[in-house]
Amino acid sequence: MFDLYKGDDQPHVSAEQQMNCTAEASIPVPDKDLADGAEDIDAIFNLMRSEFPSPQDELVEPEELAEETGPTIEFIDPGKWELFVNRINRNKRENQALIEMAAAIEKAGGCKRLLQTLSPDWELLINQFEEMFPNFNGVADLLRDYFALDTVDTGKIHFPPLLLLGEAGIGKTEAARWLSNNLGVPFKIIDMAAAQTGSMLSGSEKFWSNTRVGQVFEILTLEKLANPIIMLDEIDKVSTDSRYDPLAPLYTLLEPSSAKNFIDLSITDFEINASHINWIATANNLSSIPAPIQSRFTIVEIEKPTEQQAIKIIRSIYKGLLCNSNWSSLFHAELDEGVIEALLSFPPRTVKMVLHRALGSAVRHKRDHVECDDLWVPTKTAQRGIGFLAPNF
Repeated sequence: MFDLYKGDDQPHVSAEQQMNCTAEASIPVPDKDLADGAEDIDAIFNLMRSEFPSPQDELVEPEELAEETGPTIEFIDPGKWELFVNRINRNKRENQALIEMAAAIEKAGGCKRLLQTLSPDWELLINQFEEMFPNFNGVADLLRDYFALDTVDTGKIHFPPLLLLGEAGIGKTEAARWLSNNLGVPFKIIDMAAAQTGSMLSGSEKFWSNTRVGQVFEILTLEKLANPIIMLDEIDKVSTDSRYDPLAPLYTLLEPSSAKNFIDLSITDFEINASHINWIATANNLSSIPAPIQSRFTIVEIEKPTEQQAIKIIRSIYKGLLCNSNWSSLFHAELDEGVIEALLSFPPRTVKMVLHRALGSAVRHKRDHVECDDLWVPTKTAQRGIGFLAPNF
């Protein structure tokens, strides 16, 4: 973990130093004897990426990143960035972690960031999303409306903060992951149930000896694209202690006008532009979510799949497994009806795992198709009884 704020106070600077970043301004690279063997910025960047993520969070790279063209934004005020760089460069040994962080930020674009744009066939993509997740038709319709507006603007990928309301295990996380992969934007899952304070989002105060940046600062500074999808998982299960409200940073982050000048509590030298984040939150119920937070989201209720929708989802998952493999030609293109019927007892999030293992079982038994005997029954799923065919239908 980086100890981010050790070193001298911010020095006096001249008016000339407060000008925009210039060719003379340099990002300090750690001395070789201080960088644990890192010989260049790439090594430092890789080191930093391995240090930052916490066990509760998940950072997923997009399958396709934006080309070095398209809309760009000012991510950090160049004058404040130069002041920060000059300050930490005064004492390299004490500010080693900050120097590594500065190198990573510069590598990702420095004071500028790209915005990923919609592909020309975005309507086809949304149709595919609805085919894959038929019970998310409300989300698909919303995205069609907002993406249509995006195409007559700059083309950047943008939609309002969404709160997906529905029971556990109906595919909310997989749907968000699918969107990020196919839109080509970074994806971050933050487990809000594990959050005790707002520091998970906005960092910890810099006076703490173990201060660290928040997850918003992390993904935006390490990535070239400023419009990722950030998923706030189980937002209804955060701590209810008002003294340490984990949701407090959202009052700033969910409002574009204030998010444009977001300050991480661990790095107060400069603001970052967090106004282009695409937020998706998930919840099982609304009762514990404060009304002011609810009002900042567009709430979309995700119903449990009907039996016909569940069959369609199972077939889509199977086809996806085949299409993303080198062994698709070994198996039948469609699942047997008996296997589909058996899989209806599993929740959507488990179907992919069960099918993947079942395909391995079929290979082991030298068959070109999956049989019911290949299906592994997870103990917890069987106990919970929350599959497609749990009492809802």
